[in-house]
Formats: sequence, structure tokens, C-alpha cells
Amino acid sequence: VKISNTGELIWQKPYGGTKDDNGFAIDNTTDNGFIMAGYSWSNDGDLSGSLNRGKADFWIAKLSPESISSQNTPHTAETLQISPNPARQYANIEVPTQENSVFVTLSDLLGRIVLAQEMENHTTLNTAGLNPGVYFVTAKTDTGQVFRGKLEKIP
Repeated sequence: VKISNTGELIWQKPYGGTKDDNGFAIDNTTDNGFIMAGYSWSNDGDLSGSLNRGKADFWIAKLSPESISSQNTPHTAETLQISPNPARQYANIEVPTQENSVFVTLSDLLGRIVLAQEMENHTTLNTAGLNPGVYFVTAKTDTGQVFRGKLEKIP
């Protein structure tokens, strides 16, 4: 499922078959796609032809990146430097650019933006008020460069 910043459904795609199937982990890949892990008891649907020998076979699926149609949008995003990671109270955000300020957004795993603000480059982000979990960090410069990273907040 992909939802917009306002919670509207952009697209959805079910995976699996007619029996108990569960995806329990997802992460970004370097090509802006995703990798998903889960298990399945099915041998039909997306899993047709599967022998399903263990009755709860483990699956890893690579999902392709979305196509980017705008010529002004970068096709790849560079990696943010975030430390410490995982973080308890603070995380240092460093964008490998000469620009002094960046617009930073922090999103939870459901795509909800929990922080959106202009920040100085090489700044310290207070993470004390965040719930434990994984957050996606995006930093955009005035010149249109996009940098992405993942931050884990621990108790």
C-alpha cells in the first residue's frame, strides 16, 4: 500500500494466495524499490507452482521502484549520514552537500509525516519525543537534491 501525506490511497497490491500469508518486514533497496519478507501457506495466486514443502515457507520478494515521470525530480537519492543509529535522545543528521540548510521530513512506516521543517545542515535532531520504531528521513536542498536515510528510535 502507498498512501499520500494526507492519508489518501495512491496504490495497493496484494501478494500471496488463498491461505495464510503474512509479510512481516519491508525495507528500502538502493534502487529505490523495496524488499519484503514473510511466509506463506499458499501454493496458488502469486505463489502458483510452489510446492510449499514446509507448510509455512519463508519468502523474500523484491519489489521494483516506482517510475518517476517528472524530469525535475532526481531519479536516485543520495544517502543521509545519521548517527548514532539507533538513537535514544538525539540523532545527528548530516547531508553530504555544501548547502547550509535543508528541508527535512521524518515519516513513520505507514507514511505519516511526524516531522517536517527547515533545518541547518549537520544538525542534531531531538528524538526523545518519538515513539520507538523505524522512521524514514528525507532531506531536500534548495537546488532539488534529495537525500534519504533510515533512523531507528529505541527506548
